[in-house]
Amino acid sequence: MKFNKKRFAKEWLIFIGCILFSVLILPIIFYFFMTDKYTLSKMYSELFEAIFDGEGGVYLFVLLPYILVQFIRSIIWSIKIIRFKNN
Repeated sequence: MKFNKKRFAKEWLIFIGCILFSVLILPIIFYFFMTDKYTLSKMYSELFEAIFDGEGGVYLFVLLPYILVQFIRSIIWSIKIIRFKNN
């Protein structure tokens, strides 16, 4: 397969967008479900502390949105291939 700068840039933007979503937006979403246990600032401080300490579970938390996006994209791609071959 030929290297395509436009495709590479698109994939990079999807990756960065998912990472930013998981680091900036997901803690806010979780905050609304766990209001009795954490404050928002405490949640962010623990998240960034875990990231910089190298805890393995937090890397899964950060990469999970990207993994889900890629999984959904692969399903859509598979459906398109199956439909194309059947026609």
